[in-house]
Amino acid sequence: MTVGDPATDKSKEPGAITAFFRRMIPFLESEKELEKELMSSKKLVDSLTKFQVSRFELWKYFEARADQIGDRLWTIGVWLMTIIGATLALPFAAKFVTFPEGGLVRVTAPLPVAFISGVGVVLVVYSYIALLDMQAHVSRNWERSRIARELEPELRRFGGRKRDGWWVLVFFCCAAFAAFVALFILACVGPDPAAERPL
Repeated sequence: MTVGDPATDKSKEPGAITAFFRRMIPFLESEKELEKELMSSKKLVDSLTKFQVSRFELWKYFEARADQIGDRLWTIGVWLMTIIGATLALPFAAKFVTFPEGGLVRVTAPLPVAFISGVGVVLVVYSYIALLDMQAHVSRNWERSRIARELEPELRRFGGRKRDGWWVLVFFCCAAFAAFVALFILACVGPDPAAERPL
């Protein structure tokens, strides 16, 4: 092994934290990482053709698979966003957060609001990770269907195929995450309701 050999030099590989954030935010993926994924998909398609499977059949399979997972992505995403929306509405429905006259927002029960906000943040992060994994499967199957047709594969960027529904889900996740964080901050640093009561 020689020092500086790209095939053996591990010093240029990203650390665990960097790799995690690149996994969570695909927009940060480098061209080299994307090309590595495409080469893996190409090897899979080429290996399947050796078993006397026609490229037309492979194209139909991967195309149908991408559409199937894409539809499932939207269905599961809508259910997860409904649960997140219900969790976000809970403090307001229970009157833990009110809008008094002459004021903006008042937290009447800081501890329950902080707890609900924490649960909400966990739900949003879990939903994003689950949906991101499904979106990656959609993109990989779409790439493999293009390779099976002997078309030039596309370097998958943030969103990939079915990107319209994906962007709606991402926007909702970001908005809900910001709302839960704002509620948590209000619950922690807002005025004490007991101190505002008249003696």
